Amino acid sequence: VMSNSIILLFLLLPAALPSTQDSEQEACTSGLTFEETMRVGVSFSRSKNHEAALPCLQHATQLRPKNAGARVYLGESMLRLKRWEEAILHLERACELDPTKIVSFLLLGAAAVGGGERDKGKRAFQSALKL
Repeated sequence: VMSNSIILLFLLLPAALPSTQDSEQEACTSGLTFEETMRVGVSFSRSKNHEAALPCLQHATQLRPKNAGARVYLGESMLRLKRWEEAILHLERACELDPTKIVSFLLLGAAAVGGGERDKGKRAFQSALKL
């Protein structure tokens, strides 16, 4: 009987503990610096966990609204999640903030085409080609 209880405890324990991902996401919105918040958000983004990246990257854009890099990563995560309008919004802002970043225009083009805005996508790709 005792061994069954121990086995049951070990099976249930992981579900009862907060995951590392949950605690990292919570940490993004509770007192981290911009750099720390970006580090966690970019880490999630690079590991293709875009849903987990969103709270971190959104918080980073709140901490520094004029940081083009934060907007690019947030826009890319929105793009990967097919949240076209939000992706376009953040990527357009990234292009305004730093018109020399080719990646902003390429991602904007992809988001616009994905969202059915082919003309906007074409203009973004043409802007990227000029850089």
